[in-house]
Amino acid sequence: MSKLLDCKPVAEAVKERCRRETEELRAQGIVPKLAILRVGEKGPDLAYERGATAALTAVGIDVEVAALPADASQESYIAKMVELNCDPAVNGILPFRPLDSIDEQVAITETIDPRKDVDSSTDVNMGKTVLGDPTALTPCTAQAVMEVLDYYKIPLDGQNVTVINRSNVIGKPVSMMLVNRHATVSVCSSHTKDMEKFTKNADILVVAIPKVNAVKAEWIAPGTTVIDCSVIRKDGKTSGCCEPAVYDVAGAITPVPGLGKVTSALLARNVLIAAKAQHGLIK
Repeated sequence: MSKLLDCKPVAEAVKERCRRETEELRAQGIVPKLAILRVGEKGPDLAYERGATAALTAVGIDVEVAALPADASQESYIAKMVELNCDPAVNGILPFRPLDSIDEQVAITETIDPRKDVDSSTDVNMGKTVLGDPTALTPCTAQAVMEVLDYYKIPLDGQNVTVINRSNVIGKPVSMMLVNRHATVSVCSSHTKDMEKFTKNADILVVAIPKVNAVKAEWIAPGTTVIDCSVIRKDGKTSGCCEPAVYDVAGAITPVPGLGKVTSALLARNVLIAAKAQHGLIK
């Protein structure tokens, strides 16, 4: 049985750092604040809102909810985004997606102030992530992968890493983060031929596939570290994309659910990075 990389202590370590940083900012008269921009009252959005609000207020960050009606026009959405961009009391903006009848590229990616883009929607923050810029507001799930690897002191320098995901949220940014730490990275997708050739050569395997049991035990060399980023809800159960037998082959693996705890904590981290940058404390 592989070692389980429990994500709870990783999340607690991130939150403790955030608490200390929030206290330091408040001592300087800076009150970090997140604005959540929501359209309508979808169940998943409300659940995420409750979780994010609890996580951030627990470390001393203020949260404001800007709720628009379900039939909000693109023009009214952009107007609210611009208002939040211009509000000096707001350090970070978290727009909930998907938006049903609003063009996200125009209303979010092209409108949100990159300095307040704590969900890393803009090309500015993606570019900073690629360059390893410390002021980057990195995608939280991708950053969560790095936090888990670092917490458990899993070496990256010179290691072969295979990432099965090419999204802007996980695959692309985490591959660049790993390259910046001197890992040798292969990025795979559903179009990859001979997937096992890449996975069996991996010291570390990062996977995010929206399908239960997609990753097979025979894909993995004994001792591989596996980070499962998938959260798949089916028939009232939550699982990742690795079949159960993977747990017998891998050297270490993240349980599912698990990584989401770290992702939520890193939202607070991004708000604090944004607040410090806006007040000239980091450049």
